[in-house]
Amino acid sequence: MSFRAIRRMVIGLCCLALLLAACEAPQPFGDAPLTPLAELEAPEALPTIPLTDQEPEPLPTHTPSGPPMPRTDAFVPRQEWASLANHGASYALAGHSDGSIWGVTEAGVVRWDLDTREVIAFGSPDGLASQAVNVLWIAPDDQVWVGTEAGLSRYDGAAWATFAQEDGLPASQVLSLVEASDEALWVGTEAGLARFDGERWETIWVAPEGELGAIVAALEGRDGVLWFAVQGDGLLRYDEDALTHLSVADGGPSSPTRFLEDAAGALWVGTYEDGLWRYVDGVWSVFTAAQGLPDGPVTALAEGLEGSLWVGTLSGVVHFDGVSWTSAPDEAGLMQTAVHDLALGLDGNMWAATDRGVFQHNGSGWEHMEGSTAMPDAPAYAFLPDQNRGLLVGTALGLALYAGDTWTVYPQPEGLASHQALDIVQTAEGALWLATEDAGLLVFDGESWEVISPWGEAAAREDEPVVSRLFDLGDDSLWVSGAHGVGQLDLATRQLIYRSRCLPEGLLRPLLQTQDGTLWFAVQNGLAAYREDEGWSVTALAEDLDSTVLVMLETSEGALWVGTDGQGLFRHNGDPAASFAPVANLQDAHVRALVEGPVGDLWAATSEGLGRWDGPRWSLWTAASGLEDVDVHALLLEEDGTLWVGTAGGLGRYDGEQWAWYTTADGLPSDTVTALAWGPDGALWVAMDQGIARLDGAEWTPIASKAARSATAADDGSLWFGTPDGLVRYDGLSGYELSVDGLDDIAVGALLQDAWGALWAETDEGVAWYVDGFWATRTQCGPGREGALSMLYDQAGDLWTLAPKGIYRHSQGQWQGWHQEDGLSLEAPLSLWEDQQGRIWYVAADGVAMFAEDTWSLLPVESDEDEAPTITGIAETDDGRLWLAMGTGLYRLDGDQWLPAGPTGTSGAGWQLAPAPGGVLWAATEERLLRYSDARWTVFEPGAELPDAPLGPMLVATDGTMWISVEGHGLWHHNVRGWTSITSLHGLASNTVTHLYEAQDGALWIVTSHGLSRYTPAP
Repeated sequence: MSFRAIRRMVIGLCCLALLLAACEAPQPFGDAPLTPLAELEAPEALPTIPLTDQEPEPLPTHTPSGPPMPRTDAFVPRQEWASLANHGASYALAGHSDGSIWGVTEAGVVRWDLDTREVIAFGSPDGLASQAVNVLWIAPDDQVWVGTEAGLSRYDGAAWATFAQEDGLPASQVLSLVEASDEALWVGTEAGLARFDGERWETIWVAPEGELGAIVAALEGRDGVLWFAVQGDGLLRYDEDALTHLSVADGGPSSPTRFLEDAAGALWVGTYEDGLWRYVDGVWSVFTAAQGLPDGPVTALAEGLEGSLWVGTLSGVVHFDGVSWTSAPDEAGLMQTAVHDLALGLDGNMWAATDRGVFQHNGSGWEHMEGSTAMPDAPAYAFLPDQNRGLLVGTALGLALYAGDTWTVYPQPEGLASHQALDIVQTAEGALWLATEDAGLLVFDGESWEVISPWGEAAAREDEPVVSRLFDLGDDSLWVSGAHGVGQLDLATRQLIYRSRCLPEGLLRPLLQTQDGTLWFAVQNGLAAYREDEGWSVTALAEDLDSTVLVMLETSEGALWVGTDGQGLFRHNGDPAASFAPVANLQDAHVRALVEGPVGDLWAATSEGLGRWDGPRWSLWTAASGLEDVDVHALLLEEDGTLWVGTAGGLGRYDGEQWAWYTTADGLPSDTVTALAWGPDGALWVAMDQGIARLDGAEWTPIASKAARSATAADDGSLWFGTPDGLVRYDGLSGYELSVDGLDDIAVGALLQDAWGALWAETDEGVAWYVDGFWATRTQCGPGREGALSMLYDQAGDLWTLAPKGIYRHSQGQWQGWHQEDGLSLEAPLSLWEDQQGRIWYVAADGVAMFAEDTWSLLPVESDEDEAPTITGIAETDDGRLWLAMGTGLYRLDGDQWLPAGPTGTSGAGWQLAPAPGGVLWAATEERLLRYSDARWTVFEPGAELPDAPLGPMLVATDGTMWISVEGHGLWHHNVRGWTSITSLHGLASNTVTHLYEAQDGALWIVTSHGLSRYTPAP
């Protein structure tokens, strides 16, 4: 791993510990005595680092309000920037002498006037160096200092001025600030420490080359000594113009994150992974799990009135009284909870800001604060005690105030509900749509944002976004894909007009719909249930179950009975906490059908006879009870309790006293009865292994000679029968055969109609269902819940969808699918794409296929590598040339083969391809950018034209110019004049860019880590 990558990772871990975190909590330690502290042996003489001889830089002039001028000699066109961001959460607070409160949010800083309730947000277009803010501090002279990823910004009440590496800082990313007693400002950056005396910058310390040097925390003690935490390498101590470095090699902590000086003058140092350190009279002591401190990062430190220490961790709060450690009890609700800040309130109570809201310790125990608003139940991140107002709290909902046992929540700035965009498109009418990670689907009409819930109020799957991909295919709809499948959204009504209905894999047969609407299906060794408000869940019948569920029954009392193929019967009493229990006497039987009698008795069709439940127990009826054949397959009850029994030896009718039997001698096509159903006129329909017959009173009418396995009556009066060769359907009154619209030449078993009129069938391809007049199996239902990776309308108007497990085409109302068994590689599918000739191309990481004349053809790739190349993309330039990007380089289609076409030495992973007008092709990996024009390649090497950092998303605009993001360096723009750098100093929300999108009006939308920026170029 490179030094740059390591540094980014460590700084990220530090910020995580300082701001947002969630982890597992330790168990309480109780009041056990503390083991004696382990004392570090102090060096005889700590190493002293002389101050640098670097010439101080002069103070830059104030940047006028608005976007600062770019720090580049390249041409920058006249431009306009706007920033849309989420200012909902406040992670740090500071008070101004004018009574206002300033807070750090996910997208800059916010100022609240608590008297007028006016709220103002400051972002990059307002002059802030970046909306990625690390630290906020308000100086005694009322100037507001904000450390960001791109510089240190200062607000004097009228305008922002920014100081960056070019102005004398060791690095532009500022992580910590402290003003010393001599009024000098000390600034910790990702690469070292600087001092500002009001006029000049002086670099005090920089990390040796190749080593970590992020200064993540700073403190001036009452004795005037300055302490600085060096992430990854101990502490810096500045005293009387001498700088001492207590490095890890000298016994210092490797991951310090925060400081506290207690009333006795002891210095406490919280770390990310080295426990808690204390410095008294030149001697260091360390508290770890061995002494009673929980493992993991220390996230907050506070001193109580009595001088004891309170420590916040990622797993709760612990208290140190000088002798022993005590954690909050389980019932307090603080265990398993990440603590972000601790503060001693003006009332003398200790307060904790946590992921579960605000807690208060009143001296006897913790209390979860639940006030008159929803604020206390939202995550809380920071405190600011105010002598005149009360306790100010930065929360996920903005700023809140607790005073007089009352909570007040102050308004948030208007903005975006979430800027963590996963996809972005603009539809034909001009609306901009965002699929976000945490706020669902957002739409911007040019004036305001609206949250759309395409799937209704049903919750998304855990850790999966409701919408993750958007596809604008040029009509009056928008296709969305996410945790609930694929849907087509009508742009006018904002409602779904189509929703994929594919079922999960592994469903074996439909069983039952219970009174609460739950649909039950058999799966391997258990049951699957679908509830509209909860989705799918799976229940195991028994740990040692080795058979399939065949039938299920819900009784009038709400009990569930389940019959299996060889392991008998199971019962569930309806209690959600209970499990299915096996039933004695029928444990080894094949249970094929279950019905409930009029007085609560139950009947079970088994392979060994007719089971009967009379309340207390089951009994088994055999030949001695009147059965002419004990191999029972089907049961059907009349309203008066008369029971019809289908067996392998005929059809029996039991009226409660005696049996009547029907066989082939009475007109049945066969003696083996497999299923029974009532027709709409009350006639009895009988399915047999050699035909179907109907009994309308006393006369039998043969319907068909087809073998039938199952039967069910539909709401429209028709009868459906499953056969070994497909599905058949008959008019229930006339007996005429009707169309079934699918399930031809496929074995069909159990059938079920639900309360909403949908039909379900057991097939060899899994469970199928009747949708919109067609029967659909998994191979015929389209992409389903697995979602869509790519979508397009082809030149014939057919819809193509690439899903993780198949390619699907929707034509003339029906889906057709191709899967791995059809010869397509679906190990790592990437995209679908149509070329100028109307051919459909499918690209996977290990193969490329072309669809033409209803046939898929694999096109091999010629490679000198021993291993198969990894494919990452395909593109077509406007001269008709087809290009392919692989780990081994770039290739161009020649006839029916892909041949090497890139310059030598261009191998790499993660290629992006972007065609430009005039046959131009841009190609990029994380490490290299290339441009093909006029039959030659131009290579832009990192560190030359572009910064030496990973390359990110790129975009060719309609004017032919190219935009590309560079990690940590914002955007770079290429036109005929060459390269131009665009960063947060120009108005970009953050220098970390994740998506680029060009709107219809030519505006560029840039999704960053800390806001959504819109760049409107000059006309």
